Amino acid sequence: GMNGMPAVEFNGENEYLIGNDVVPGVSTSVFSVAQGAELEWNDHGWIASARAANGFLLHPWKNSSLFSAAIMDQDENYANAPSFWIVDASQPQIYGVIYERWSVGQYFSTLNNDQRLPFNNSNIGERAEGASVDVRYGWDYEERFGAGKIGEHFVYNRRVFESHRTLITNYLAGKFGIDPGPLQRYGWEEYPHEIAGIGQETEYDFHADAQGSGPVRVSNPAEMEDGDYLMWGHDNLPMSFVADAFPIYTERLERTWGYKETGENGDVLFRIDLEGLDLPDGELGLITQEGWAFIPGITPNFIPLTFDGEYWSATYDFLGSGVFTIGVQPAVSVPDLSKADLAVYPNPAESNVTIRLKDADFNGVNVQLINSLGQLVASRPMNMPQLQLDLTGLAQGLYSLVLTKDDQRISTPLMVK
Repeated sequence: GMNGMPAVEFNGENEYLIGNDVVPGVSTSVFSVAQGAELEWNDHGWIASARAANGFLLHPWKNSSLFSAAIMDQDENYANAPSFWIVDASQPQIYGVIYERWSVGQYFSTLNNDQRLPFNNSNIGERAEGASVDVRYGWDYEERFGAGKIGEHFVYNRRVFESHRTLITNYLAGKFGIDPGPLQRYGWEEYPHEIAGIGQETEYDFHADAQGSGPVRVSNPAEMEDGDYLMWGHDNLPMSFVADAFPIYTERLERTWGYKETGENGDVLFRIDLEGLDLPDGELGLITQEGWAFIPGITPNFIPLTFDGEYWSATYDFLGSGVFTIGVQPAVSVPDLSKADLAVYPNPAESNVTIRLKDADFNGVNVQLINSLGQLVASRPMNMPQLQLDLTGLAQGLYSLVLTKDDQRISTPLMVK
């Protein structure tokens, strides 16, 4: 797939899919995530092809790294935006088009990742309300078959505005490992599933009630202003209550969500659908903590939830970036260092090495680098779950990376080259 997510792969010879009876609308917004087999596209027009009355086209250009978009009216006249260079067709990228038609004008923009390129010369005729088209994926027409992958494709039968485009771009970028550039509002690699969010660009361009495809719904931001966003996603662990999801040893959902706030949205109405789950005894609440994960030895926040017949809900102010889950009043564990999950990369290493400690309390941990003669060549306190150690000036050879805390000790070999 793409970035560990499912995708459909096309062989460039005779494979394709057709989406039947798609209704793009008079105004339309189309998004796809696609990846070519090589640096340049093998053929034309295959990302999404609906060459028909009221259709649209997401068009790669054969033997190049160019992309363009087109919209058709009810008489099959084309509005063709200029093509532009997308650098490397073999990388997963977001492609799309936004088109709006109203009584006195037309709006047209071609999309690639964070870029929105306006096309000011769209002058096609009327588009029919409610008309449907068949959309071809992996195939344009005749012998134009694409070699590559499509991870996701969707169509809105309306124009999406800048706040919506920002949210959609972050959803697709987070899911498929794409850099959203200056549109970055999320960025949690650990929590790429069912990303959703609220946000505002202007008082007329905002999205203030979101659920996405997951069970979490957030709405009613008390202080959302221009440029403010709140987004969330999860790790895809099971939606079941357990009492051994490190480091919380009281009952909680095994699933963890990450969230990221841009600006200050104030209190929001948080809701979650837990229908069908076997709920634990005791008061149920929203469990939150700032940082990339729940930290051993630090008790997270607990906000009681109430049930309204459909959702469990609470009012809460999500600050900065952090994580949340659902459970009873939390208690956290402080496990032995010997039970920690230690990751060291790259190994072999040259100029620096990253040390990541999971499933243990990093507070009070000291990192030591010892050479083959048993000499201490570097020592630093951990103070955080992830630490980068400078190896500049060290001789090539085999070293021992040792982590100590009180009378506890773990070690792993490190090759410096």
